Amino acid sequence: MCASRSFRLAVAQEQLSAAKIAVVKAACSRAGIEAALCSRQQLERERADVLVGVIRAGQQRIPQEYLEFVDKCSPEASLLLFCEQALAQPFVSLSEGRVTLLGPDSDEDSVYCRLRVLLAERGVASSARVEKAAPSWWLADTRTEAATEASVNGAEGSLTLTFSLPGPSRSARDAKIPALDAQASLRAALSGSLAPDTGLLHFAAAEQEWLVAWPARPSTLWLLSSLRLPMVSDLSLGHGGRGSMRLRAASGDIALAVSTQSDDAQSLVRGLLSRLIHGGPAVFDEVSQALAQQTAAWATVVEVR
Repeated sequence: MCASRSFRLAVAQEQLSAAKIAVVKAACSRAGIEAALCSRQQLERERADVLVGVIRAGQQRIPQEYLEFVDKCSPEASLLLFCEQALAQPFVSLSEGRVTLLGPDSDEDSVYCRLRVLLAERGVASSARVEKAAPSWWLADTRTEAATEASVNGAEGSLTLTFSLPGPSRSARDAKIPALDAQASLRAALSGSLAPDTGLLHFAAAEQEWLVAWPARPSTLWLLSSLRLPMVSDLSLGHGGRGSMRLRAASGDIALAVSTQSDDAQSLVRGLLSRLIHGGPAVFDEVSQALAQQTAAWATVVEVR
């Protein structure tokens, strides 16, 4: 991945261990962004998009020097903080995405994936894939063309996605060229009049809720989360293709819409479980690699931050 415009990351060098600094530098190298190692004095003069620091064991608040840093930089500046104490989940997003907490065991993959989310939110993503983000969600699609219609409610940060999912009698090519309007499809889903070959996935950020309206196409829509039981649910199977379904959303949820030529989509999805600890970008990379040799296959991943 190579950042398409300037993106600068500052590291609070005196607070992080040498091992954590090495992890951050490796993750930045993969993301194609610049990392500046800064002393306390240098941080006073530094201007960066993201500051990487640490919250010590026993600390209940973000250190004041970190808050002062982001306040002086820009309204979009963010904090990426290693926590010495265990978290309830591998990573936590706070303050509308401006603060990301990482658990004590976070590795290079963990940092790299969180950087991917922060880059996408600022529109700094690789041209090789479609990645977008808002304070409450992150989205990636294996297709570079606008094959999935997406609509974002700027005031609420909600996300609406529509998909063309033709039945077995229609060609795979038809699935790649939908003419869909996300907001019109959302209205149709709420009224129960959505077209039979159209799938809709809506994340309501303010309500922390998923709305699903999906045709009877088993193994095409999944919900994954290491904090749910079961960790994997086939929403397309459970939904049954009738009306719409609502369910609570939570930080760490990963929705996966997928079309594959394989007859064993369940094995593909269950093979993603080991990547949940790193979040949506890791799941996306894994499923992208698995589908790489299938010309008509595609996947869309949404992570709730």
